Amino acid sequence: MGNTKAARKLLQRALGAAPRKMRAAVLLECSRLEEYDGHTEAARLILRKARKETKHEWRVFLESVLLEIRANNIAQAIAQAEEALRIHTGTGRLWAVLIHLHWLRRDEAAQLRVFKEALQEVPKSGEVWCEGARIALRRGNPVDARRFLQFAIQFTPQY
Repeated sequence: MGNTKAARKLLQRALGAAPRKMRAAVLLECSRLEEYDGHTEAARLILRKARKETKHEWRVFLESVLLEIRANNIAQAIAQAEEALRIHTGTGRLWAVLIHLHWLRRDEAAQLRVFKEALQEVPKSGEVWCEGARIALRRGNPVDARRFLQFAIQFTPQY
């Protein structure tokens, strides 16, 4: 509650005490604190370290993408998403965010290309099918959008 100095101390303590398996979660919180406190570059550095130390954790890569989106740095967000997908090709959420990033750039050709590529890699990702529905709606095709949303519900009913 407004005491970032104490929060930093607690997070440093958590980094020392956390089991290896939980290190990524603590590094994510460290990064979020720095971003919250207006230190975007420090947050980036922490995430860079986290991506090296915890390559197995796709959420660290997603957070790097989201940080760049919040910083309105879409080109870097795309680069981060592409880096993430070289390691975590089977993560639908990463594919979905990359599709969405191309929409933010108003690059429909890239958006469609990535959507098709994503369907080859993660055909049962509800997040990817939802992005496909958005594409269909923007193109004025509600029939395909409905069909894509039905796929999303079938493959990812919890959403």
